[in-house]
Amino acid sequence: MKNKILKITFLLLISGTFGIKAQSFQQGQKDINLGLGLGNTFVGSGYTSTFPPISVAIEYGVTDAISVGGFVAFTGAKSTYNYQDFYNGNYYNYTDTYTWTYYIVGVRGAYHFAQFISNDKVDLYAGLMLGDEMVTNTYSTTDPNSSHVVNSSQTAGGFIWSGFVGGRYRFNDHIGIFGELGYGISNLNIGLNLKF
Repeated sequence: MKNKILKITFLLLISGTFGIKAQSFQQGQKDINLGLGLGNTFVGSGYTSTFPPISVAIEYGVTDAISVGGFVAFTGAKSTYNYQDFYNGNYYNYTDTYTWTYYIVGVRGAYHFAQFISNDKVDLYAGLMLGDEMVTNTYSTTDPNSSHVVNSSQTAGGFIWSGFVGGRYRFNDHIGIFGELGYGISNLNIGLNLKF
């Protein structure tokens, strides 16, 4: 049974390679992926997402198999801690709040497997992204007796890289859906694909 499946898969790949008239990805093609992330790679334990991971990827077909483009993504997270303290003979309640915002800006390239797939509505690809992440952390407290700065903000960032795999399914020549797995603003992005 296993050998039969391998033979059928091989025959499909061969027939797909030589029998395609239209491909799901071609030179000169322009695509935009508008994505919503499922899960947030920056949110740790105790943090809740304040803004879901949103991404936009734009790419251009340099050849029938290779694309290059850009990627921008944003998300946010927040953690709130409630405390009670004693001062001047009285107990009082206060809240410490930590808010994080994350941005990723990058360039990416992908290899599209269109020549191996006989369905021109399906575009499978894998690629690499190089970019910069920017992280802003804001701290605030309602504690009137805090020895900390009541409101403070820090910014950090640095070089990142990511590998990803993805697929698109097009309903017509211009509109479809996509899904991508890989490290970035989230581990899984899904959304709308627009082809021009």
